[in-house]
Amino acid sequence: MKKKNLFLSIAFGIIILFNSNVFSRNLEVSFTPPTQYSNNNYFTHYVFETSEWSESDSLLFLALDLEHDKKYVEALNIYKFIISNYNGSLAYVHSLIGIRWMCVTAATENIGLDFKDLLEYLKAHTKDDENAPINIKCQYPTLLFGLGYYDEAMLEYVELLKMHLSQNDELRILGDMLSNYNYMLHQQQVLLYQNKDSQEILNNIKEIELKIKNIKDRIEDIRQGISHNINSISINRNNIDFGYVNIGNSRLDVLTITNTNYTTPLVIEAVDINNRLKEDEGGFKLLNNETPITIQPGESKDLTIQFSPTATSNYTGEVLIRPSTYYNPVIGFNMYVITVPLTGQGQVDANANTTLSVDKSAELPTDYNLSQNYPNPFNPTTTIQYSIPKDEYVKLVVYDVTGKVVAELVNGYKSAGRYNVEFNASGYASGMYYYKIEAGAYKSVQKMMLMK
Repeated sequence: MKKKNLFLSIAFGIIILFNSNVFSRNLEVSFTPPTQYSNNNYFTHYVFETSEWSESDSLLFLALDLEHDKKYVEALNIYKFIISNYNGSLAYVHSLIGIRWMCVTAATENIGLDFKDLLEYLKAHTKDDENAPINIKCQYPTLLFGLGYYDEAMLEYVELLKMHLSQNDELRILGDMLSNYNYMLHQQQVLLYQNKDSQEILNNIKEIELKIKNIKDRIEDIRQGISHNINSISINRNNIDFGYVNIGNSRLDVLTITNTNYTTPLVIEAVDINNRLKEDEGGFKLLNNETPITIQPGESKDLTIQFSPTATSNYTGEVLIRPSTYYNPVIGFNMYVITVPLTGQGQVDANANTTLSVDKSAELPTDYNLSQNYPNPFNPTTTIQYSIPKDEYVKLVVYDVTGKVVAELVNGYKSAGRYNVEFNASGYASGMYYYKIEAGAYKSVQKMMLMK
């Protein structure tokens, strides 16, 4: 049970860190549960510095609270609800981890849950899930190791290594394996101390030490390749300043990454945008975030960044380019990051009916509506009009024919009215595109044709 209590403490800490919140006694925030849990007597009020906690986070805290009180059946039901309804969220990952610890506990204690059922559930949602990312698939061999099935767990890790993996994914698995082999080595060394003349234990130690050496050698090979990658990166901008942009409008700019090595491909593991303001206040967004990015020798890759202010503020942020994350056995994961600062200023549109405007003089609309863009076909700009009869959070997104998001034109809280949004497709290929609006419960999709 000590392991489980440690997990609870770590999970609480990680969730708090990821949400940038700290416990406080100033505000009390309650969460309205899904219908099937509305009569649950264990829902409690949590005290946070901010009220902007998601439903999945609130449910996770409840499940952790129930598990801590040894109400395992209730906690399991909530974990499963999160896994079914919040796929890919941080709470989803920690729900799988929570069930993993329950499975380990159920193997040795009577907690009112069937060990085999838990094991099969974890296997189905980790190892057997074809679409699961590596950090989810790794949960199954980690579970086997926690149950004491060391050889089986290591075979599962080896199977994962046979997949087509990015450097990050391979290092994640190698890091897990290294940690587990170090644990096994420690166990054998304790046994050797108790049975000093055991040749079998000495042979086991030599075998484990050889495996540890092989893993460390592979990690070092990857690290050397990453170091080579780092030296091959050239960025065309030290910073990007979008200047003044009208509230509700968007402006695009391009950051170019060049591989200056003429023999070896450059791999960018991740690219992220860090906004200094909260998401609901608008800011900067990366439109073509398909990572990992492989740039061939001597070639370049353009990253399109969008600035969409929703307030009269000075916006700051940064592009975080991560060409590498490697595992160091001494200090854990190291991350090399290239940072490109972003700045921009939101201002009130002084001209009516320009790129993005709302008609305040006309009567407020009585219905939701997403109109056909005009002109259509277009080259390269067109105007999209939408109406909302009441204040709503509005999202207006453009997709290509494959379903990939190519532009996010609106993403913020809007007052009731009629709006015109300009879409500039100068950087896109000719063809059919779709634009979709979500405003409260209202959703609608229209087609448009770009012809160059």
